[in-house]
Amino acid sequence: MKINKRLKIIAIPIFIALGITVLSFVVMKLWNFSVVKAANLNEINFWQAMALLVLSKILFGFGLGGNRKGKNKWTSGRSPLTGDQKEAFKHKWKEYCKSSSVEDGTE
Repeated sequence: MKINKRLKIIAIPIFIALGITVLSFVVMKLWNFSVVKAANLNEINFWQAMALLVLSKILFGFGLGGNRKGKNKWTSGRSPLTGDQKEAFKHKWKEYCKSSSVEDGTE
């Protein structure tokens, strides 16, 4: 039992480092292949790719949270609209869209 625990303690950081390395290499290759040619930017090296990967994970999330219980995090705790409420909302939205297009002169 102690051997398995020691093995996990050693193996998990190695696999995390390996995963980060592989993802950084993929980001670097994709950036250098696509963005450099499409946007006429400079190529990036491995460390810049790793920084870009970390930045994107900070900005867009790590994908670990998820919706585990089948509940929508935006609507949990709120009751859904009834049929009458939906129709009233649709009517108000249509009126708003009509009035904003008249003000813009796009109608």
